[in-house]
This record gives sequence, structure tokens and C-alpha cells, in this order.
Amino acid sequence: MLATPSFRQRIYSADSVASVRQSFIVTGVLYLGFSIIPAIIGMAAHTLAPNLENSNYAFPFLATQVLPLGLGLLVMIAGLSATMSSASSDALAGVSIMMRDLYILVTGHTPPAERVVRYSRFALLFTIGMALAFALTSDNIISYITKMIATVMAGMFVCAILGKFWSRYNWQGAIATLVAASSTSLAIIGHAGWSAYWGNPSIPAVIAAVVAGVLVSLLTPRCLITPQEALARVTEEREAMETPVKIVS
Repeated sequence: MLATPSFRQRIYSADSVASVRQSFIVTGVLYLGFSIIPAIIGMAAHTLAPNLENSNYAFPFLATQVLPLGLGLLVMIAGLSATMSSASSDALAGVSIMMRDLYILVTGHTPPAERVVRYSRFALLFTIGMALAFALTSDNIISYITKMIATVMAGMFVCAILGKFWSRYNWQGAIATLVAASSTSLAIIGHAGWSAYWGNPSIPAVIAAVVAGVLVSLLTPRCLITPQEALARVTEEREAMETPVKIVS
């Protein structure tokens, strides 16, 4: 969960450090409490329908075949609502990264304030289109999610941990972390024997990301930008993209 896009976005959009920490604590406790629910649902579905071929249908099976009609409908709506909420927040995070990071990386400056909304719409269409294209390549949503988490978010997790607790970590190490995590995950996914041994590529991807990040950071120059200077730069770039609100009397 430390690599979830919606978590990272709170750091950039929050009013203060205290509000970020409070939101992390509250959501962390909620995640911990609700983490047992999917396991219970899976075990219940396996007990009641041991011949259920596709694990994707465990939740709909319980909602439509076990629970009363009204309660099952309510549970289905709640599940769809939670899925759509997570998808929308992740899509917005992707748009924010494209506008705040990739755009600046390519052009060397922040997008003009009067064009941020228009560019954000194009970025949203691109982000959703890419997500749909990747999703259509898989016939099992559970395995797709686990593979994508290992490929995309394992490196982000290591970046967050090393960036927080190790001052020697630099941008070269972060790039190496992301490349090593994704490469390791894709290599394991593409090798049947390795996939069978590990079950999920998350653990080896995290290990490779840590090793690559530490080695590259030690072999490259130390970052001379202080945390205060980095925060000031992020704030300046954010303010440059904000369009003043016009009040019409």
C-alpha cells in the first residue's frame, strides 16, 4: 500500500505534514482491518463452491447465490463502487504524474496554467486507454493485478522506503530501482519455472530493486539538493500550474 498512487498524491496535495501523517495512520488502520475480508470471502466461496473454476467469480457467487437478494444486490453495488473509486483515483494519479513529471522531463518547463485542464483531459484518455489495453490481454483479473503490482509498484515501494530513510539515495538510484524491479518481475512472469517457484514476482522484484538502488546510488554523485529546496521546487511548480479562480459578481 505504500506504493499506491493515491497515497503518494496526498504528499503533494496536503495542507501540512501533520495532515498527511494523520491520513496515513487512519487509512493504514482501515486497510489492516479490511484486509481479512477478501481472504474470508475466498475461503467461504471455496467451501461452498469447490468446483468454481474461475476465482474472479468468488465474490459475485456469494453475492448472488448465498446472500438474500436485497443484501446481495447491496454488496454487489458496494463492490462495484469501491472498484470504480480506486480506478478513478489511480487514473487521476497517472494524469498528475504525466503533467507534473513527464511533461517537465520532455519540455523542460511546467505546462501553461491556461492549458493544464486541456492537457489533463488528453492525459486522462491516454492513461485509461493504456489501462484498458493491458487489461484486455488477461483473462484472469486476479493474476493480472498481482503481476501488475509486482511489475509497476514494487519499484515505487523501494523508492519510497529508501528515499525516506536513506539520505544517500539519489535520482540515479531511483531510476535503477524502477528498472530493476520491472525487469525482474517481467523475467519471472515470462519463465514458467520461476513463476511456479516464486508464485508471485513481488519478493524477488523488491530484492532486486533494493540491490540496484543501493549500488547505483553509491556509485554516482550524492544529491546536493536539500529536502527544503526540493519542497520549495515542488511548491513552485504546483503554483505555476494553478489557474487563478475568477469570481464573477
